[in-house]
Amino acid sequence: MTTKREPLAKRFGKALKIQIKRKGMTQAAFAEEMGYVNDEVIRRWIHDGIVKAETMDRILDFFDMDFEEFLDL
Repeated sequence: MTTKREPLAKRFGKALKIQIKRKGMTQAAFAEEMGYVNDEVIRRWIHDGIVKAETMDRILDFFDMDFEEFLDL
């Protein structure tokens, strides 16, 4: 029996949504803090996932968390 696991990119996107809420921010405020013009890219990350390691690193730095801590929800 094989269990299909969720792709890491999608898990990271879901965790991002939770971490933004835990920090008491809106997606728009997070986008601004990260240097994006609007929150459309953030919504896309949350919905579709994040595939670039550099982007994940930048987000982890923002939240001052390591990878495991960020995903351990």
